[in-house]
Amino acid sequence: HITEGPHKDTQELRTHAFVWMNRYLKGSDEEIDTRVEKPFTPEQLKVFDQLPADERVTTAHEWFVPAATYESLPQSAQDLDRQRQAAAQQLREQSLRAWPNGADDLKIRKHDTFTNDGITVQALDYISEFPNRLPLIAMYPADIKEVKSVDVELLDSTMLRYMLPHITRMAGGEGTPDVPLDEAEQEASNKAWQSRLERLKTSPNTMLVFLPPRGVGPTEWSRDAKERIHIQRRFLLLGESLDGQRLWDVTRGLAAIRAEVAGKPEITIRADGELANVAIYLPLFDDDIKALELSHIPASPHAGATLLNVAKFLAPEQLLLLAASNVKSIRIAAAQPENGRWQEIVDTSAKLGRGRIEFGVQ
Repeated sequence: HITEGPHKDTQELRTHAFVWMNRYLKGSDEEIDTRVEKPFTPEQLKVFDQLPADERVTTAHEWFVPAATYESLPQSAQDLDRQRQAAAQQLREQSLRAWPNGADDLKIRKHDTFTNDGITVQALDYISEFPNRLPLIAMYPADIKEVKSVDVELLDSTMLRYMLPHITRMAGGEGTPDVPLDEAEQEASNKAWQSRLERLKTSPNTMLVFLPPRGVGPTEWSRDAKERIHIQRRFLLLGESLDGQRLWDVTRGLAAIRAEVAGKPEITIRADGELANVAIYLPLFDDDIKALELSHIPASPHAGATLLNVAKFLAPEQLLLLAASNVKSIRIAAAQPENGRWQEIVDTSAKLGRGRIEFGVQ
């Protein structure tokens, strides 16, 4: 231990660095008793006024290590199941080693329940991975007799901002977000909320559960974009990734839902954007999900969930087929990519009698 953080290039750190170099590179124990000055300004160290148009450094993560390809499609449903189980094991060993060896007690806490306009809202929270206590917000028709299906919606920070004011107003609060919505955001918020109310009112045996993983809502670290990047890098330095731990959060959230809902309702996972890329991995670790409904998936072929090593052994097309092998359907609100073997994947899943894969479904 040299000095306390944060991760900054301080005078004290520089002094100790030069002491180390003197001792181990020069063989000298001479003390450094003068201030370590910076001989150059950042501007003097700048190499390019403008980055070359053909530079490859900023995309090195896409080409430095050869990406996995999916050459051998399964010829039977049993072969497909073996591939899924092998991929799940490989993910646990090479990408998700930071997952707890044993699940902590969920320690579910129930908070206020309130009913408004025929809809009941129940707030809960649970321990995902100590000390992360994450919220769940359940909504269902007030006169529901039996929960036959549960729609679990993974919320990112944007969608939580859209939903929370409406939920707060249902509870009798003002529903004013801490960061005000502009006109376009307010319109999107109202539209999103109404669609969820309509879904509940037309599906009397359905429960809707909002599940924000760590880093969203009450566990948000920072809204500064640069600081958020630093935090994500810290996960990688610890041998894990934010997306990998969010995947764990969702598996524990599903366990909490099943612990609270009687019977064995069918579960549909809905996710948007970056969390849709996390949700696609769920069927590899959960055998009781009925369907995935994914939207606004980033268009770049390299924009999937950030999991350590995954691009080296699991191709995107393979992941989609393996996920479809353990659910009834996957609906993706995006055009089917033109490159790759996507149509072949869709056809293979159908031929082997596994989940239906649909692209372009809004």
